[in-house]
Amino acid sequence: FLDDLGQAAQSVQSALMQLIHGRRINDHIISPMVRFVCASNRSTDRAGVGRLITPIANRVCHLDHEYHIDDLCSWAYGDSATIDTNSAALPADFRMGAEDIAFLRFRPGLGDNFDPAQRAFPSSRSWHMAARLLATNPPAELEMPLVAGCVGDGAAAERIAFRRTFR
Repeated sequence: FLDDLGQAAQSVQSALMQLIHGRRINDHIISPMVRFVCASNRSTDRAGVGRLITPIANRVCHLDHEYHIDDLCSWAYGDSATIDTNSAALPADFRMGAEDIAFLRFRPGLGDNFDPAQRAFPSSRSWHMAARLLATNPPAELEMPLVAGCVGDGAAAERIAFRRTFR
């Protein structure tokens, strides 16, 4: 899996041509049973993505994936971790709790709301980070700054209000 390929420098992309097109790393030949999967943001996502070099762009299948709240919730429901409320440590596989999923179902429009003018904004990644922070049960006075640092002020205010109502 080659993540953020569009953010790689052209020299790095050129080096990857031996792997992707030539199916080899130095003298080691890659089995034809191996498939390469690459991911990248689009240049319109304003995530520092450059242009793929032509030889790579012409040898990969380009698919767009649009965000949908069901995708995030399905991923979160896949969590099999349980939280030990007596421990400050979260299980490594903790994704989101029921309260987090309930909030995103209640306010699906806040699941992914990119705003380039803000340094923190709602996305699947930032909601996951916020869920992990809230799962540690921080002091009430830290909840808002912690969540706002992940998803921005407006989304955080709604999430914290939901948390207080939920409990």
